Amino acid sequence: MLTLRRLLSYFTIIFLLLSCSSDDNSITNNETEYAQKIISNTSIFNYELLGTAPIHTQTSMLAKYQNKLYRFGSRSPVQIFDLPSKTWSQVQIPDSSYWRWDGALVTIGEMIYQVAVSTDSDSYDILKFNPATNSLDHTNVNLPNNFHYPAYCTNDDKIVFLYKGANLTYEYNPENNLIRVVANNPFYTSNDYNLNLSSGRFNNYFYVFGGFSDLPNNLFYRLNLNNYEWEKLKMPEEISSKLLFGSVFGEQLVLFSDTLSTFEYSFLDDKWYEDTTRVPIYPRGLNGDIYNGEWSFYSDGSTLYGTTIAGESVWKISK
Repeated sequence: MLTLRRLLSYFTIIFLLLSCSSDDNSITNNETEYAQKIISNTSIFNYELLGTAPIHTQTSMLAKYQNKLYRFGSRSPVQIFDLPSKTWSQVQIPDSSYWRWDGALVTIGEMIYQVAVSTDSDSYDILKFNPATNSLDHTNVNLPNNFHYPAYCTNDDKIVFLYKGANLTYEYNPENNLIRVVANNPFYTSNDYNLNLSSGRFNNYFYVFGGFSDLPNNLFYRLNLNNYEWEKLKMPEEISSKLLFGSVFGEQLVLFSDTLSTFEYSFLDDKWYEDTTRVPIYPRGLNGDIYNGEWSFYSDGSTLYGTTIAGESVWKISK
């Protein structure tokens, strides 16, 4: 028969074992989310100022077709930058039903699609631009309500996109000219004001980063484009509440922070890096303060092109 002392000893041992087991596995959500560390490095990226757009636009959207960059913005003409000659030309917008802003340009096949909205007309459909004829046309496929500033990528000649103001992720198919819902949206918030989602595709995944300051912190997710399931990814705590903007190009997600810091997430080794080389892409106001402006990016694989309404500059970023 067990004595009281022995019973108490057994209970003490069991309690200690359970406590140790619980401690070993009790990683909080915050610790799990911010488990990644940043590796400092220098001279990761190369920057080349290609030119300055001839017209100031209230918004900017950038795409590339063959050897030309196409810069769309609000009511302004389409501005075309010829990369070999580094010269500009323009295409006039037909009428006010084609005014668009706060969106994205996507090149699919022989067409450039403008996924954006306008508050200056009653036309809210996706537009398509033909670079061969320099002509704009309506698709008559309207975007969801309150659409603006999307995260987006292409998948099998379709456009996958989301925006913080809707709790759904959408897919536009140019072939049948239809939009369908493919998933929920982990970035959804009713406080949807700012442009701060960075996105792009690598292999079979749609990567999206950002959300701060509309959300309490930045989020980092990827969408499996085979089954449309979201997966939350870890990030360094240092960038959880930092305003960042960027895009996927090549084998990494690049995020610009300030004149001294550019962050890179490598898809190849699942690690975060910081480039502490001086970053030249930021214009300054008359008081000397950095002005991030409103950026738009376009990647053709190994090269990232970017433009901003602050200074109307166009940059080429490579690695």
